[in-house]
Amino acid sequence: MYKVTMSNGACMVTDSIKVTVVPLPTATVCCDINIAQGEQASLTLVPSAAGYTYLWNPSSGLSCDSCPDPVASPSVTTWYYVNVKDSAGCYTIDSVLINVHIDCGEVFVPSAFSPNNDGENDILYVRGKCITTMYFIVFDRWGNKVFESKNMSDGWDGYYKGNPMNTGQYVYYLKANLLDGTTFEKKGDVTLVR
Repeated sequence: MYKVTMSNGACMVTDSIKVTVVPLPTATVCCDINIAQGEQASLTLVPSAAGYTYLWNPSSGLSCDSCPDPVASPSVTTWYYVNVKDSAGCYTIDSVLINVHIDCGEVFVPSAFSPNNDGENDILYVRGKCITTMYFIVFDRWGNKVFESKNMSDGWDGYYKGNPMNTGQYVYYLKANLLDGTTFEKKGDVTLVR
């Protein structure tokens, strides 16, 4: 109880206020989890109590953003934060890390392709599961640039300025950033077969 008295000479006014301290809600998310990409994990909040409200952030990859024990299936490593509020409006915040292991496999450029319109290996594509950005460039044997791409779905069809290139070896350079944060660089040659 807090009491205040104000006076101005003989005049006096007194007032009071009662401050009730309630304990903060206690909630802990247990524990940081490692999963493979495509898997899911249950987030366990201890304790979960009646009368509490829950708000998880971010909500992406969660089965529910307002329940005490959602299932998480993030595609990349993610910190999840939960705000637990009691009926008095008091709240606490905790967090959990879902570490997503990404199996990117190999990034590669085929060693040969045959742009002869038979429906097989007609276009030279960069191959890889986890490429987020890339720069791919192909040169002829004299060092002239004959193809350039920044998009995995954009492959070389064996043509340059509308004309078919000759059978032979070509040199390429590839730089790619992967979903797991690594950078991949490779130089090599590819054989064009007609």
